[in-house]
Amino acid sequence: MVIRLLILLLSGTALSAFDQKDLDKMILEAPSREEVVLPDGIYTDAQLVIKTSGTSSRPFVVRAKTPGKAIFSGKSCGLIEGDHVEVFGLLFQNAGIPERARHLFWVKGSFCRVSECGFVDCNESFGPEKKDAKWICLNGVSNRFDRNMTSGKKTVNAVLQIEVEESRPNGHIVEGNFFGPRPPLGQNGGETIRIGYSHQAYFTSGAVIARNYFEGCNGDVEVVSVKSTSNFILQNTFRNCAGTLTLRHGNGSHVEGNLFLGERNKSSGGIRIIGAGHKVSSNVCYQTGARAGASIAVTSAQVDFKPSGYWTVENVEIEGNLLFDNDADGIALSAMHGRGQGAEIQNVSPKNLRIRNNQIRLKSGFSAFTGPVGKDVVFKSNQFQGGEPGVFPGESSEVSEKLLQGFLNQALTRADAGPAWSK
Repeated sequence: MVIRLLILLLSGTALSAFDQKDLDKMILEAPSREEVVLPDGIYTDAQLVIKTSGTSSRPFVVRAKTPGKAIFSGKSCGLIEGDHVEVFGLLFQNAGIPERARHLFWVKGSFCRVSECGFVDCNESFGPEKKDAKWICLNGVSNRFDRNMTSGKKTVNAVLQIEVEESRPNGHIVEGNFFGPRPPLGQNGGETIRIGYSHQAYFTSGAVIARNYFEGCNGDVEVVSVKSTSNFILQNTFRNCAGTLTLRHGNGSHVEGNLFLGERNKSSGGIRIIGAGHKVSSNVCYQTGARAGASIAVTSAQVDFKPSGYWTVENVEIEGNLLFDNDADGIALSAMHGRGQGAEIQNVSPKNLRIRNNQIRLKSGFSAFTGPVGKDVVFKSNQFQGGEPGVFPGESSEVSEKLLQGFLNQALTRADAGPAWSK
């Protein structure tokens, strides 16, 4: 196997016991030319650039000797350009993206894995164009980002960006991570995860965001922003996050089994739906606020929407969700209706909705279902308790705390996500 691994240590000190010659020798003498073990220490002003490729059965591995103890700081970044590369146990802390580097950690190859790593307080910028850099960017296909942690991003742009190609689905898996506090950015561009952009909205993505734990992610109204087609947002827990899971652009995504625990944060919310062919099922909103106008907000569209506008919502299933004790209405069937002016006005109500088997326990003063109601809305076997029914009569029935508790028992905690060494 030809090794094309380059670790460039720029100005500044790296490990107290190793110099550049030692590191070069360590790389060249890596066992079977398939693994590099980084000794414990602080790597200052270090660019980790991996250009080699492994195979599916024998990936090329770069790992910390002690997970969490190989610490990259200063002008540091990481880049994977090869395929079948796995990186374990590195910590990027108090780092800033060097000039000419685009992201803090960029996976350009395919079939790669980043696991048990940390990205904390990396907000320094070297060069004016770096202030909008992302912390982690996934290109290629079939990459895996699992059991990592992020915390403390204060600069513009997403913590984790998934790029979506027109020619092929990416199929990336983002699983078991701890996405920790991000303070309010005060402007657009503070998402924790963004999948695509408006110009990629029609591209099929196939990304899976599953069993991650989000806490205090307050950078943007869209904690997770989906801007592409056919993604899967499954069994994640959002705790005290000032925002929503938003299907902003694109069609055909699945949002299933997620828990939104607002902890009475008035800026917290649940799910906002824009586009066609989505399935939103078995999600729970508990003690959330009205960030999107309702726990589940189905958004009105513009007549002639642009890719970056508000698309028509149609052929959407909203089934089996539990909305319990929230400071908001239950399901809004035409959220933001009448907003805007001229061609930008949102006056097209969603149509062909299937709203079934949802259970809503309301606080006094809130409604289970709000309108206007679009065409061909199938409404069946929904139950509500407390508050007002709103635009549909529904079925007034007890929505028990026992049912809620069964869902809450499945909620993830900090102990369930992120690197083992960080706990």
